[in-house]
Amino acid sequence: MEANEPEEIFRQIQEFLGNAGKRLSIVEDVVDISIQKDYFRMAEQFRNKQDTKEVNVSADILFSNDTTEEQLKEVLVLLASSGEVESYRAIEKFVSVAPSQLKGWALLALNECRFHLVGALTDEEGVLISTGMGGLDGKLRYFIVLIPAVDMLSQQQAKLVTDEVKFMFKHYDSEVERVEMADRYMCITALVPMSVPVNQPVTAVIKECNGMGNLLDEGYIVTNVKTLAPDEIRKVLNREPIDGIYFDDNPDHTYK
Repeated sequence: MEANEPEEIFRQIQEFLGNAGKRLSIVEDVVDISIQKDYFRMAEQFRNKQDTKEVNVSADILFSNDTTEEQLKEVLVLLASSGEVESYRAIEKFVSVAPSQLKGWALLALNECRFHLVGALTDEEGVLISTGMGGLDGKLRYFIVLIPAVDMLSQQQAKLVTDEVKFMFKHYDSEVERVEMADRYMCITALVPMSVPVNQPVTAVIKECNGMGNLLDEGYIVTNVKTLAPDEIRKVLNREPIDGIYFDDNPDHTYK
């Protein structure tokens, strides 16, 4: 992964948000990215096609045994777009009883409805940010993989890297939720502020660890789409797609 590309993307995003002067809202729930794509595609199709009265009436359909799964999805999207307190409460109630296959969809609807509700109350435009791994308290959640420069880190080396991860991420106002070894790779789940390019704490960790010995490869994996299993990590390193998504942006880098 090249350092300057994520920094440039980060700069462009910050420039857009800064110029727009908009309120930022993060979907904190972890929802499969394919569900998100389908949800927001339907939301775009239905936007501004249903008036408030019709939306309020349709809320009852959520709790009818005769409602199909597709109808439930449509009603949730329509309710979410209304930004009404009654719609929010109806979705909130449905989330607590939603079947597993609709849980993620319902959570997205709840977040979108809350977003529109706050916008209506504050009369302020905003941007709703949704990623596969969600976030917390204004921070986005990332899955990060550090790759040893040796075949396998010793127990002492792994502890050194873990300690450096916790220290350096805290320095960047980020929160490390989990650090673990998966096969030979060190996997990190962390919350990083929107104001911090995620590659900064990662490259800082690599620099510090390699200053004490050649422990880590300069290449690494960062994603906020999903947590990668060991076999998926190997696919990324071999530049193979996962669910049609390529994670490596530097075809010239060779991992050891």
